[in-house]
Amino acid sequence: TATKKNFAVLALLTRLLPPSGVGKVKVFPNPYKPGSGGMYDDPLAGRGVVFTGLTSSVRIQVVSVTGELGWEYSGATSLSNFFWDTRNRHGQLVGSGVYLYVVHDNGNGQLMRRSKFSIIR
Repeated sequence: TATKKNFAVLALLTRLLPPSGVGKVKVFPNPYKPGSGGMYDDPLAGRGVVFTGLTSSVRIQVVSVTGELGWEYSGATSLSNFFWDTRNRHGQLVGSGVYLYVVHDNGNGQLMRRSKFSIIR
């Protein structure tokens, strides 16, 4: 122990590594522009955005910038990807705007990514 005459806060700090999934999750196309003729505009394949870099089981939440939960999925993914048709919880197409997304690994509950993408209709 040691005695100090002045007030001091001492702490041992260590650098924590980010979770292994952080930064690997991506959303594309970003911005998503329906009708632009891109690969994700083909009605046979479906229209929407792709979440990639996922684990085998995830929870994805899409939230508007006003904080309203627009869409949520929890379950298995296919080949570490998940296709979202840009419809909200009520089956309606979401409007133009900036959307926030949060992805958690269902296996351990770990946050994998929190970021944003946009839709231009």
